[in-house]
Amino acid sequence: TEKYCGSLKLWLPDGSLLPHAEGPLTEVLRTGNPAHNVEVIIERPDGLRVPVLINIAALKNTEGEVTGSITSMTDIRERKLSEEAIQQEKRKAEAANLAKSEFLANMSHEIRTPMNAVLGLAHILSLTADMPKKQQEVISTLQLSAQSLLGLINDLLDIAKIETNSVDIEHIPFTMSEVINEVFSIISHSVREQGITLAHIATPADSQQFLGDPHRIRQVLVNLVSNAVKFTQHGGVTLSTTITPLDAPGRCYVHIAVADTGIGIAPGKLEQIFEKFTQADSSITRKYGGTGLGLAISKNLAEIMGGSITIKSDLDKGSEFTLHLPLELPDAAGAYAAAAKDNQQETPDHKIMHGRVLLVEDYQPNVMVATYMLESLGYNCDVASNGKEALVGLRANRGKYVAVLMDVQMPVMDGLEATRLIREEEKQKGLTRMHIIAMTAYALQGDRERCMSAGMDDYISKPFQPIQLRTALDQLKTASAG
Repeated sequence: TEKYCGSLKLWLPDGSLLPHAEGPLTEVLRTGNPAHNVEVIIERPDGLRVPVLINIAALKNTEGEVTGSITSMTDIRERKLSEEAIQQEKRKAEAANLAKSEFLANMSHEIRTPMNAVLGLAHILSLTADMPKKQQEVISTLQLSAQSLLGLINDLLDIAKIETNSVDIEHIPFTMSEVINEVFSIISHSVREQGITLAHIATPADSQQFLGDPHRIRQVLVNLVSNAVKFTQHGGVTLSTTITPLDAPGRCYVHIAVADTGIGIAPGKLEQIFEKFTQADSSITRKYGGTGLGLAISKNLAEIMGGSITIKSDLDKGSEFTLHLPLELPDAAGAYAAAAKDNQQETPDHKIMHGRVLLVEDYQPNVMVATYMLESLGYNCDVASNGKEALVGLRANRGKYVAVLMDVQMPVMDGLEATRLIREEEKQKGLTRMHIIAMTAYALQGDRERCMSAGMDDYISKPFQPIQLRTALDQLKTASAG
């Protein structure tokens, strides 16, 4: 004890020197209470600092008075080195994950920008009147191939969102029949190519109104049905829906089964198929194509929505995947009708209103697409190639624009900085707020929030459909009227 108190210095893990009067030994001698696993740094007489764990027990006489102590010290240098190594690996992993997220964000932007032009121009061509049948087939193939590529891009982005727990789930009214009809519309071309049947066994559950995320449910079902179609050479695919009640009032379990007469899955491979980048058989990838992402994404999305996916399969006889989801029932009978009316799609040439829009976009093919879509919706259009040009144009002709469509990544001045400057000028000069809609290829978690934080009023991710642009402009018109 004398050597411990007199020859050694104690340092706390944060690097501060611990006076002997406040040390663990002093506390034990004063109170008689033991000290267990106190982590300190001992400075030996030779100056070397050693991390140790101290355990101290008090020695007491027959009267219960503290007369001394027993102290044990455990050298934990190896443990501390191991902990530091773990922390370094954790920091490396976090840096790698950040780098991956940044890479995906950049790749998303770089791919979505030309994809917007491809899909947009294909859509424009598809509207040509009296087109020969052969050209119609060429354009249809172009659209389907572009949509397939976009689906792959979205799958990769969904994997990134799932891994960072950043998937947003909506809570809106819908009917299962609408979701199923959309799934069949998307899959119908593949079914025709396969020469198989695609059937829907109608049940009362299809017309029931639910509250949930129809977009994510459709995404899962498209994966399940397209997977079933891909692996079915003869026979067909059948989809059916059933409902079972839950104990909680206003909630139920919806079960959507996708059964096929395809190649089936061996019993030992059933769990493996839900792993990322994995197929039940490596040769399947070469024969049937695919990345092995669809089922992994579907399983994760089902779990995020509080549900699950189960599978039954017989090799060479077929498989049945069932999506189980807990869903709420709408309180108000009119909730769904109102939402359906809001979501009703109209033809691209439907004119909402006339006005002039300032399009801020530096990629010329997307200028062409956006200009055509705006004109088909009844809007004239001026173009600025960067944020600085947009500021100059607004200062000179602000009164003639009903809205600004703002790209984000541009040379000279990006869309976020331009929007912030526009909002500052409005505040300083008392100007009426200009409607600004982000129209960008950035589509990862947080990109919408960054746009809104900069002062934008709405957000459209590329590639976009005419209905999305019309809806955004229509919402701004409604807001102005209110």
